[in-house]
Amino acid sequence: MANPHASLLRNEEYQHLTQNQAYIRENMDADFMMRLVDNFYQNGYVTFNTRQDFGEIRYTTEQAACILDWLLGGTSHFYDAFCDFCKEEHPEMYDLLYVSDYSATGSETIVSVEEENNVGEDSSVLQPSRCSSPPACLMNLDKTPPQTEINIIPVISSSILSKVHKVKSVYSSSFPVRGIALLFFNIEFTDLNYPPRHGVEHDLDNLSRLFHKLNYNVTVIKNAPRDDVRRELEFQSRNVMHRNFSSLVLGFSTHWAGTNRAVACADGKSMYLHDIYRHFDNKNCPFLAGKPKFMFFDASFGCAKDRAVRIDRALNPPKVFEPVKKKTSDITFSLSNIQINSGRKVEASPNDMIPVLYSSPDVSQPSYIIAEKSDFIIACSTFEGYVSWRRNSHGCWFSRVMAEVFQKHACDCNVVELLKRVRRKLSCIETNTGCKQVNMTIDTTLKEFYFFPGV
Repeated sequence: MANPHASLLRNEEYQHLTQNQAYIRENMDADFMMRLVDNFYQNGYVTFNTRQDFGEIRYTTEQAACILDWLLGGTSHFYDAFCDFCKEEHPEMYDLLYVSDYSATGSETIVSVEEENNVGEDSSVLQPSRCSSPPACLMNLDKTPPQTEINIIPVISSSILSKVHKVKSVYSSSFPVRGIALLFFNIEFTDLNYPPRHGVEHDLDNLSRLFHKLNYNVTVIKNAPRDDVRRELEFQSRNVMHRNFSSLVLGFSTHWAGTNRAVACADGKSMYLHDIYRHFDNKNCPFLAGKPKFMFFDASFGCAKDRAVRIDRALNPPKVFEPVKKKTSDITFSLSNIQINSGRKVEASPNDMIPVLYSSPDVSQPSYIIAEKSDFIIACSTFEGYVSWRRNSHGCWFSRVMAEVFQKHACDCNVVELLKRVRRKLSCIETNTGCKQVNMTIDTTLKEFYFFPGV
């Protein structure tokens, strides 16, 4: 049997699905969906555990939403299997969805950011404010089908491919669908103290198509108030479907909330970053425990502008440093105290345990102990206290550079290295007045995390 995950959806299939989502939801009853999932299982498109988990979903509306997520994030083979089933069981739906002729479509890569060096100074820095919560405006990808394609460079190096299979050093990404990419984009705000973020629609289009091509189920939530953001985060933290995924992508593009390490929702209310992280840590999201979580925040985190610093090479010549060799006797452990280099003793309580060092958790055992906040890669578009730059005509610097770098280098770089490349590329851009921007990364992963298109 041919690999059902050899390619992603064609544009025509994607458009047929998104244009008829409401009809599909309304015309799939519980019996139809269970027979459909059984058919998927028999033909090797879903695993036994996935079929079991699907049967435990209580409401038919949630089952229908689950099947739509599979289809939108799946492959052309998966789509064809759905159409083949509908041909026998639901001819009307088959007539709506079947694509008889694939037309050639052009492709367009993301425009290089170097073309935008002469940018205007329209940052997203505002003072905090509050207002009443409006109804949420949730946007799925069905309302914005991709008009062009992101070109993902495939993996071609055998040495890189072999590295993927070294389980101890690389997170597994062998699932048919890598996971959910949940993107919160705020463009319009009901609080008038927060002006519209013009240009962000370009970032939304670029990043949603990027993660779709990287084999994620992409969900975009647009202009949502804080209550709806929290509701969605809580739902995803308990979502049993994460059991069948290898990772999570979570993105926020919004204004700064005016307080330290907080972003603004569409109603002007703030959400602290630590409140967002905690929903997906190894304690609160057991189905993603031990799996990588990539989060990015494209927002200002202060009012200061990075005016850049000129380096005098004569005062700072390059130097070569000899590595410092430490003796094993420099640091010693004992049960009664901990002795550190200088000899100063730190008392330990009777309940304290001296840590036992492992190279990595042994996932072959029935259970293992892991840090609560491990497995995160968190990227902020700017350093704490500084503004993040955006151009009205092309969107945010950070999101645009990230989309460009990821599409070119996800084939051979892990995510931390990708963000380092983003940082280098971002450092080459400046405003008309010479202001710079540098993104910041927090990394608590225990292994290397790759997107690896084509694997």
